Amino acid sequence: MNSLQAWIGWRFLLAIGLIGLAGIVGYLAFWHPQGHEIYAPQEIPTLSIIAEPAGASILLDGKPPQIPPNTFTRVPFGRHRLTADLEGYLPAQQDLEINQATSPKIGLKLQPVATELAALTVQTEPAGASLLLDGKPPQKPPDTFTHVPFGRRRLSATLPGYQPLTQDIEVREGKSPAIALKLLPVPSEIAALPTFFPPRATDSLTLPIQLAGEQLTLKNLSGRLTDALQSAGYRGKCSYYWLDDLHGPGFAIVTHIEHIQPNGKPVLDQRWGFDLPRYGRLTLVSMLKALINADPGRYRLLALVVCKQPLVEKETPMTTDQVQELSAGPKWLGDSPWKMVVATVDFHLIAYVYEFERKSRSDDPALMVSSDLTAEQHLRSTALYDNIEKYLSK
Repeated sequence: MNSLQAWIGWRFLLAIGLIGLAGIVGYLAFWHPQGHEIYAPQEIPTLSIIAEPAGASILLDGKPPQIPPNTFTRVPFGRHRLTADLEGYLPAQQDLEINQATSPKIGLKLQPVATELAALTVQTEPAGASLLLDGKPPQKPPDTFTHVPFGRRRLSATLPGYQPLTQDIEVREGKSPAIALKLLPVPSEIAALPTFFPPRATDSLTLPIQLAGEQLTLKNLSGRLTDALQSAGYRGKCSYYWLDDLHGPGFAIVTHIEHIQPNGKPVLDQRWGFDLPRYGRLTLVSMLKALINADPGRYRLLALVVCKQPLVEKETPMTTDQVQELSAGPKWLGDSPWKMVVATVDFHLIAYVYEFERKSRSDDPALMVSSDLTAEQHLRSTALYDNIEKYLSK
């Protein structure tokens, strides 16, 4: 073999070697040793979520972990959404960008759902009242309660010379941290009917006093009417007044404002006060009902007046402030020289009906000048009409 042939032979072997080397390098660069998968990584083998506190339900792109409780396998590079839910904590959501630099362990801290009001301050008018919330005094005397749990709480205030006040409040997220309470002075033992009474009534009715020959004093007669009212559901919900010198002798028993149905019957589960019904659980039916009815509210105050001549009604309607003033009156008929006056045949019982309407939650209650219910229908709706006949004819 001459030198030319030898040179050609070596060059051929060198070329074959280079081609083989290139093939090996390409195979190692582009093919996974186990077969046909791409060797350059396009996913991370595992991704573990460390939730605080533990026990949360974790999803990645809406799917649960392949290795419970919180490890996902073969997570592709790219953008993913991580969510976590745990009772008592706010739902957590986090967008992740997965790449070669992503740590195989990711921490996730859940925020607890608020279950209490940090502080609740109660301001009373006049100041200086003793306060209790669910029977316990303020943690920061004299007027601030701390860590007040959400829900229905009972607040009470007492101050010498003023009527004790008890009020149910709903503590919830977003509630104002301050509450104002106005205390009413204790009425004197002998309380006269306020000078604004009687305002213009929605309707009135004169009822006969048939005592069948009995010699009842005004004090005794007030006891009979109290029995009739208590049997009709007004126990502890009346104020008692003597008439003034100009209109007496006589007395008045005024019921507290009550929430009523369109037919005059009381709304028993939320009877007393001007409050509208609570929404309760929100459903499609309750929402449609609220939209259709606009949450109307009807209310009633009754005044039973025993006197010789009907009181002359004033032109001005009764206001909600006057309702509150009447409700703050004495719970019994106090001492008076008139208590021994005998109710003779020239005495009358006049029932004044004050009906209010609150068209929606954003409207204030307003006196109804007229109503589709008569005074007699109002009295019969609670059996008060029949009770008066029964107790005044004993």
